[in-house]
This record gives sequence, structure tokens and C-alpha cells, in this order.
Amino acid sequence: MNQKRGLSTFTIVVLALFGTCSVCTVGVVAMAPDVPSAPADVGPNKSVQPSEVDQQEHEKKLRAEQSANPLTVADVKAGIDANEAKFNMQTKDKIMAVSGEVDSIKEDLFGGYFMVLKDPKDPLALVGTVHCKPAEQNSQRVMEVNKGDMLTVTGVGGGVIMGSLMLNECEW
Repeated sequence: MNQKRGLSTFTIVVLALFGTCSVCTVGVVAMAPDVPSAPADVGPNKSVQPSEVDQQEHEKKLRAEQSANPLTVADVKAGIDANEAKFNMQTKDKIMAVSGEVDSIKEDLFGGYFMVLKDPKDPLALVGTVHCKPAEQNSQRVMEVNKGDMLTVTGVGGGVIMGSLMLNECEW
């Protein structure tokens, strides 16, 4: 089996934050663990994957189910406060719906947009918020949303960062 060297996410973040010099880069790459590469030949017995249409229909059904019983931003904050690691594991890469008040609508570093939802009963909250990155087809709908609007968004959990839940591919 072919072997290749890979960099961990932590290593990449450290290199990005602190810059790189040739000595540091060579040292970090030399210490990187071996990561097995995928087999070159998968053969004719490859498992059958569901079609893209089936996956899209399944995702629509999940989004509809989640929208019928959304979490509130207060529920999210309580889950993070109780056990952030557990909450992160339960929500990462899962379709979920969250209701809250729009605190801000911002542009990210790459020219995309995102919204921050907060608990309307906690106007000064800096953590325990939900950051919503819209799905590509909804990126311009952000222009229709205003601070103070109450929204229920469905999206894919992107993890908890600095006490806030990240949701990707959001629809509302």
C-alpha cells in the first residue's frame, strides 16, 4: 500500500497563524504522521452509492422534520454550557433547525455572508450564539433579513467555535 505524509489540522493552523520558515516547515513535515493513501484500484465490486437525487430528497425531508421542532438559541447555549464537547459531537455534520433573533448580518473574509442569531432574552450575549452561513442558493436572501427579525434556520452543524454553534448550508 502506498504511504504519504499528511499534516494534521492543528499543524496547518499553527503554520497559518505563526507563518512559515523553511526550517520550521521541514521540521513539521518531517514529524507529520504517515497517512495511508487510498487504494489506486477500487475494483468492480465498489459499493453502490445512493443517487444525488435520492440524497437531495433525503436532505429535504430531514430539513422539514427539523424545522417542525427547532431548537432555540437558548437551548443551544444551554447545551454548550453543560458539555461543549458532547454538544459538538451531537451536532457536528447533522442537519438541525434553530430559532432566534437576528443579531447581525455580516460579510466574511471571502466575500460571502453570514448571520448571527442570538437569544432575544439575552441581548448582550457574546457566546452561545449561532452563526449561520447560507446555502449558495440563499446567499442573496441575506439582504432581505434585518437585525431584530425572528428566524428559524435549518443547516448543517459545523461545530462549536469559541462558544458559538456554526451552521452551514442554512436555509430559512
